[in-house]
Amino acid sequence: MARKIKFWTLREEDFLKENYGEMNAKECAAHLGRSIQSVKKKAQALGLKLPPTMYEVYQGESVVAEGTAQECADKLNCSKKYIFWLATESAHKRIANYISEDKALIAFKR
Repeated sequence: MARKIKFWTLREEDFLKENYGEMNAKECAAHLGRSIQSVKKKAQALGLKLPPTMYEVYQGESVVAEGTAQECADKLNCSKKYIFWLATESAHKRIANYISEDKALIAFKR
């Protein structure tokens, strides 16, 4: 069975141009009735980019780094992947169970 091609309308493109920075691809796809992959490809074709995710890294109650994952990693002399991990739910659970909270690093996405 052949796939039916659904062309983008100007209204859909305008919606994407106006909202892609405020909404992520999943939200845009739901609003437009399109797949996430379709939205990502069209956004790329239109030259649209999502703003970088910002992080805050805490040690106890003090903020020790904030900015993009790379900026936080540079400040803390660790890898960007480690910052990504620190912001996950599994990291939050593991750190809460095994390490004194005032010494542990934990990250949150803003």
